[in-house]
Amino acid sequence: MKKLLYVTAYNQNDQLVHIDNASKEEQYHCLECGVEMILRKSELGLRRTNFAHKTLAANCTPESVLHRSFKEFLFQRINNHLATDTPLSFSWKCDYCKEQHKGNLIKKCNNVKMEFAMEQARPDIALLDSQGNVIAVIEIVVTHRPEEKVLAFYRENNIIVITIELTKEDDLNRVFDEVLSLS
Repeated sequence: MKKLLYVTAYNQNDQLVHIDNASKEEQYHCLECGVEMILRKSELGLRRTNFAHKTLAANCTPESVLHRSFKEFLFQRINNHLATDTPLSFSWKCDYCKEQHKGNLIKKCNNVKMEFAMEQARPDIALLDSQGNVIAVIEIVVTHRPEEKVLAFYRENNIIVITIELTKEDDLNRVFDEVLSLS
């Protein structure tokens, strides 16, 4: 498995930028630690394009940036679909029945929250109905899955759990696919 690299950063306007849309003319900083990032683009394609910290930052990892990037891009996409009242087609493998499902992610959703504080949980993304009840949560997994007590809380409250596992930078591109593949 290839070593994970930093493929997203914030630009000077605090907009999340994917490496494919990055430009040497802009300045960037890290999503996690805020340190200035350098854009490394190989003209000959000899190495993978990535961002690098200008100075080393303790406890800032490509895994945490991948997690946060996917969460922010997905949150933006869901919000855009809610704002325009357009379906968001997706497919996922259900944690409960282990079957593949397809549908409209926001069919019963009226609002979306990132890092929504609940009694026993703080999901990456929570989908809420018109009464403000959490009907589904999205947990993005890079290094560790949600704890069993959190999953039990979701089950006890009839909250659908969608788990998205990311293992490489290219997984970030799934958030932009026409049909969002969550598994």
